[in-house]
Amino acid sequence: MPSFDEIDPEDGVGNIITDDKKSGRKQLAMIAEHTMIEIAAGSLATISVVISIVAMVLTSSFTMTCAGVLGLILGPYSYWQQRNITDIKALKETHEALVREVDHLTSENHRLKGLVEELGGTIDTLVDVENAL
Repeated sequence: MPSFDEIDPEDGVGNIITDDKKSGRKQLAMIAEHTMIEIAAGSLATISVVISIVAMVLTSSFTMTCAGVLGLILGPYSYWQQRNITDIKALKETHEALVREVDHLTSENHRLKGLVEELGGTIDTLVDVENAL
C-alpha cells in the first residue's frame, strides 16, 4: 500500500482512509472506481431507460409518452447523482486525512523549532566554554 507521501492527488483515482499500523496514523488508500451502490444505481438506470422506451413504443398515449420521457431522464440523473455522492464522500475523507496530516506536520514543526532553539543554546554554551579555555 502506498504511503501518504507516495499518493499523487492528480492521478484521478479516489482514496479512502486506512489505518497505518506502524505510525498509528491513518493513511489514504485506493478505492474502487465504481462502488456497489453505483453499480446498482447504474443497473436501475439502464432498466428504467429500457422499460421507458418499451412502454412508449407499445403504448402511444400522451400520458405514457410523458411518463416514458421522465423515465428516460430520471434514471440516468439518479445514477449521476449517486456518482457525485460517492465522489463527495471520497473528497471529504481525503480532506479529513489532509487536515490530520497538516496538524501532525504543524506539531512536528513546533517540536523541531524547540529543538533548534535548544541546540542554539547548547552551541552558545559550547562557544563560551571554548573561549574560556
